Amino acid sequence: MSVEERLGLVENAIVVMKDLLVSHNDRLENYLFALENERREREESRRDFDFKLNALIDAQIKNESEIAEVKESIIELREASKSQLGRIERLEN
Repeated sequence: MSVEERLGLVENAIVVMKDLLVSHNDRLENYLFALENERREREESRRDFDFKLNALIDAQIKNESEIAEVKESIIELREASKSQLGRIERLEN
């Protein structure tokens, strides 16, 4: 094999290596782009989850507060009913 043929093979190998490097860089850029998009989507999903969780917690606190108020009202109604029943019983006797 002559020097010119060998030089031609080296040139071809360099072209192939360049093409492989460009292809590798393109795939790497695509991968990094997809990875960044996935990270952004996860962050958005996390913010949405946090918002919904906080809304749920706020609603639970509000419900517990309202339940406590209803319990207090029931206790007051029971006491008023007992008082009224006591008055009725006294009136009947």
